[in-house]
Amino acid sequence: MTYEAIRYELTDGIATITLNRPEVHNAMNERMREELTGCFGELAGNDGARVVVVTGAGERAFSAGNDLKVQAAGGRRGPRPKSDFAGLVRRFDLDKPLIAAVNGVAMGGGFETALACDIIVAAENAVFALPEPRVGLMAGSGVHRLPRVIPQKQALGMILTGRRGAFEAASQRALGMLCNQAAAALFAIRVLEREKEQAVRDGLTGLYNRREFDRLLRQTVAREGRRPEGRFALLLLDIDHFKRVNDTFGHDAGDAVLRRMGLVLQGHVRGSDIACRIGGEEFALLLPEASLVIAYQRAERILDTVRHMQIKHRGQVLGAITVSLGVAAFPKHGETPEALIRAADQALYQAKQGGRNKLASA
Repeated sequence: MTYEAIRYELTDGIATITLNRPEVHNAMNERMREELTGCFGELAGNDGARVVVVTGAGERAFSAGNDLKVQAAGGRRGPRPKSDFAGLVRRFDLDKPLIAAVNGVAMGGGFETALACDIIVAAENAVFALPEPRVGLMAGSGVHRLPRVIPQKQALGMILTGRRGAFEAASQRALGMLCNQAAAALFAIRVLEREKEQAVRDGLTGLYNRREFDRLLRQTVAREGRRPEGRFALLLLDIDHFKRVNDTFGHDAGDAVLRRMGLVLQGHVRGSDIACRIGGEEFALLLPEASLVIAYQRAERILDTVRHMQIKHRGQVLGAITVSLGVAAFPKHGETPEALIRAADQALYQAKQGGRNKLASA
């Protein structure tokens, strides 16, 4: 095919298409559109072309879009091909990477052509705009593609106002740097948050660990101590004869019991409650605003749940698992973290001394 409105070269697998009407800022007339449609169609079946570069002749423009002067003068305009404007905007059979090398102005259909490419490489003097809204028109495929490649609000500003220079290469380089820095900062924040979460969680059960329990207990004591009617309950739980499970079935079985106990506690907490693993087989529950009566009832339900649960490990039933629990309330049994833990621990000791599988209150 002989080309007049474009230039086409294929060298070392790189196909270069140059929009060649520099005297009118490479505006696209019917001839250029026909040649582009045919050229892209040929490239779709050309295995020798690995990459396609689209650029504009001269230094002033990539393309000013549709040649409105020719159209206004009644120039010939045939039916629009299925591949739409520039033979590219709606083309789906070209599986080679497309690069728009934008040198100067890319406006209207020229900008839409660049947006239809996979990558836009812009020169320092590149200016992008969608002027259609200024004459009451919609910016064609730019409406769909532009919000995918630049921030949404900036894209809407261009689409709704048609401001020329609203997306200018030199200023966008700074924006790109800021976006990259913001993305890096957000990634760093997420990493820090994940590391912080891992630092306060028990790796086996997913419950809060002892260090976080101590911090949360101090925080709760301080908060409730400032309230006139401040109160909360502390529940300590210990798995009975846990060493026997490890000795009989192995440490993997013991880990299975601990994980199951973590699930049991998570199933018996409200949104404000705090479940922790504070030692090997020791657990704790902080129940904000709970009275001693409510905490005791909660402990009874946990005790009953554990009595009826059955744990299998590698197809083998581990036998009956029971727990002992001790309950203490703030400020009745202690007004400091140390005093409250001591009271709950003494209650737990009473439950174990009473035969285990029991619940005791301070």
